[in-house]
Amino acid sequence: MHDWDDYRFLLAVFEAQNISRAAKRLNVNHATVSRRLAALEESIGAQLFERKPEGYELTEAGLVMVSAAHTMQKALADADQLVRANDESLSGVVTLSAPENLIHAVILPKLNAFKADYPNIGVNLDSADDVKSIHNHDADIALRVTNAPAEGLVGRKLVARHMALYASREYCKARDAATDQIDHWIGRTNDPKTPKWVTTHYPRATASVRVSSNIALHQAARAGLGIAQLPCRIGDDDPKLQRVAPFKAEKDRDLWLLYNPNMRQTPRLQAVAKFLTNLILAEKALFEGTIAGPKF
Repeated sequence: MHDWDDYRFLLAVFEAQNISRAAKRLNVNHATVSRRLAALEESIGAQLFERKPEGYELTEAGLVMVSAAHTMQKALADADQLVRANDESLSGVVTLSAPENLIHAVILPKLNAFKADYPNIGVNLDSADDVKSIHNHDADIALRVTNAPAEGLVGRKLVARHMALYASREYCKARDAATDQIDHWIGRTNDPKTPKWVTTHYPRATASVRVSSNIALHQAARAGLGIAQLPCRIGDDDPKLQRVAPFKAEKDRDLWLLYNPNMRQTPRLQAVAKFLTNLILAEKALFEGTIAGPKF
């Protein structure tokens, strides 16, 4: 009979597709992973992976075992969450998952106030933009920008996130003074295409830099590297930035507060949910772009 540790090693190899990467995830050495995998294969009398140059590929037996491992993983996580959900004290740890720009600009500046009211509740902050962390029980509660919250989660829509175009004041001054205006825009590394807002409003512009994160996008605009499309909550609140043509804030998606239904009645989660709800709703005008900074 196998214990959970056997399945844990199996899942690590499956997810990493490589013994070395699996060992790193498990914080053990390469030989330990190889030995545990070989022992598991011997005990069930079947090969679980085909060793190929591009990585480890599951066999038919491996598919069955990985499916069983995922079932066990979910059952253990559900049990752990149900136990924690029955804890009625205002203490313990709540893991909050949110986009990194919200963590930096909105949550962290106000977190001291929450800690003053609830000194026994610890808060772990995880920057993420998808719902996997909640489904995998890596997070208890999350802020997500979406128009279609994932099934199996509960929560509420807080505000409609709006976007606008921004550049630094220094960039705008230099551009205004130039006789031959040449605009530059800031893009994302995960999107090689020219954004529609560039082709529509700045067809002569060239990409000055592409970045991989929301924080870097904001900082690149502040540094005067060009025009960037930013959430109004970030752009309008930054005194170094100002909106540029066409100035108008346009709705992007909604901002939702989401959590696993198993945890909805937990006092510490309710305390964090109330804090986040009040925090976001108090800044509704900023999120929806009705408070705008100076225009260029």
